[in-house]
Amino acid sequence: PVLVPMINYNTANKLIKQGDYQAAVPVFQFLGDYRDSAEMLEFCELTIKEEKYIQAKKLMEEKSFGKALAIFNEIQGYLDSDELREECAEGAIVESARDNFGGKWIWNYPGMINPYDQYYNIDFDSMTIEFFFQSSSTEFTRTYEFAIDSATLLVATGFRDEGKVYIHYLGDEIFLEYADKSDAASKYEEYLYLHRI
Repeated sequence: PVLVPMINYNTANKLIKQGDYQAAVPVFQFLGDYRDSAEMLEFCELTIKEEKYIQAKKLMEEKSFGKALAIFNEIQGYLDSDELREECAEGAIVESARDNFGGKWIWNYPGMINPYDQYYNIDFDSMTIEFFFQSSSTEFTRTYEFAIDSATLLVATGFRDEGKVYIHYLGDEIFLEYADKSDAASKYEEYLYLHRI
């Protein structure tokens, strides 16, 4: 009985020297008040949080906000992790929205063949949507600004005399919904689905 705590204490200290703080924690928890086990437990827990904090900040720099957010959730209250967690939550929404909406989309009217060269290009770096249209007689480009409402909803402005358009992500396609249906250029545009190029 006298040797068991000493053996466990020495084992936990060896784990610390090897850098395995995670494995040392339950040993020091088991030892309780034995020698400086409480202080060593606190040291291990702080070191683990520090390592996770560094890892999460690196993930933020790499714009892997979802993974960083999960780590900051584990170490709440450590340094400025709560503020960084909020930043990551916002970044994770942007990251998901970029994955969902980013790139070029073409118009497809239900039941109709699209005879024109036209597409929307949703650019998250400039937070703009570029609409390109070309027919045998006309060619033009329009640029609209958008804001991110959620990972599955963008709100674009400047459509039809500053009108607002809600752009819903539906998986393989996106759906444009005009805030005021009268702003739609035609009856078909009220039900405008876009498919990724």
